[in-house]
Amino acid sequence: MIRLAQTTNKRQPPVKLPANVPARLRVWSQLPRKGGTLPAYVVEWKGKPVASVKTAFATAVRLAGLEEDAWPHVLRHTAATWLMRQDVNLWEAAGYLGMTPEMLQGLRPQPSRLPE
Repeated sequence: MIRLAQTTNKRQPPVKLPANVPARLRVWSQLPRKGGTLPAYVVEWKGKPVASVKTAFATAVRLAGLEEDAWPHVLRHTAATWLMRQDVNLWEAAGYLGMTPEMLQGLRPQPSRLPE
């Protein structure tokens, strides 16, 4: 799991990584960059750690061609909707999203409101 530095009063749950990610991160950490140096950070820009997740996310949204309102909170709700549509186990989905099962049930969309 990865824990992010807490800079607000909001609870930031740990991010559960898929089983293959830690092994890939170990491999990637040993792959030299174009200049021959090894990366020092998991997420970096021009050899330095990303200073602002907010700015980095906004840039990623722009480069991906997503709408400007595609913020992490919106994407989290989208992921919750997709998980519920696929009938993923409530506890498993809640754990993945960093929510309690009760919170996730409160977000459960009504079938009539889901687009096909």
